[in-house]
Amino acid sequence: MAKYKHYKLSNEIEVWKDVKNYEGYYIVSSMGKVKSLDRIVLGKNGASYFRSGKLKSSVTNKWGYLQVLLSKNNKQRIKNNITIFKTKFSAKKFLILIAIELFFIKSK
Repeated sequence: MAKYKHYKLSNEIEVWKDVKNYEGYYIVSSMGKVKSLDRIVLGKNGASYFRSGKLKSSVTNKWGYLQVLLSKNNKQRIKNNITIFKTKFSAKKFLILIAIELFFIKSK
């Protein structure tokens, strides 16, 4: 699994917004990071337990795109980081994020 550093695009403050169709489960930042939120989860035995939010790690697929695994209601989906990002932030930031991803692909 490939791990990438998150480069700061400018001196702006990092902004977090809900991921479309995963509101209350995951948030995406203006820097392209994806994070799960704190929540209470029901276990298989019916007991509920607290799950703390974490920064999700991204992996590179065979075409070179960063992906993250999201789950909701016991259904897991693999989503491209770019797809999650572009639904919430401006086109300019979207293009900068693509340029950073392309840099990683070419530097391999």
